[in-house]
Amino acid sequence: MKEFVSKYAPNAGKKIVLGNSSGATMTFRMGAAYPEYFNILVPIGSPSLPADDGVLTKWNENNVHLFFAIGKRDEFNDYEKYIAPQIPRLAKLKNCYKYIPEWVYNGDHGISSINFGIEMGQHCLINPMHCNLMFDDGTPMEKDLPDGILGWLKQAL
Repeated sequence: MKEFVSKYAPNAGKKIVLGNSSGATMTFRMGAAYPEYFNILVPIGSPSLPADDGVLTKWNENNVHLFFAIGKRDEFNDYEKYIAPQIPRLAKLKNCYKYIPEWVYNGDHGISSINFGIEMGQHCLINPMHCNLMFDDGTPMEKDLPDGILGWLKQAL
């Protein structure tokens, strides 16, 4: 990665890293390792915010934008144990949007589920993100994001 960054950084525009599930954990790790390189981090379905508050300071210093997305009913990460404790730390970031829906929905307004109808707030969250956090009828899934994730990205860029 260091070789790639040193080779291409001078010619690159804004840089975004996005990942879901273990890819979200990787997104956090890449942002922690290269806080001066990435402009936007979009980890989906992982509460693995770096433990070192110095990383958060570096993100603030480098104007890194974070779109933290995870469902409250995540199938692997208990909200009270793993997600809620991160919220005060996320509040330290000057450029952080927290998308933590009570339920994860499909485009048809139905609750996202796999594994015989069990709501999955981690793995199914990638579906509405791919749909710009918009329902099929054009209604935003999050009232604070009337133009969806793409509208947030446009503002961040």
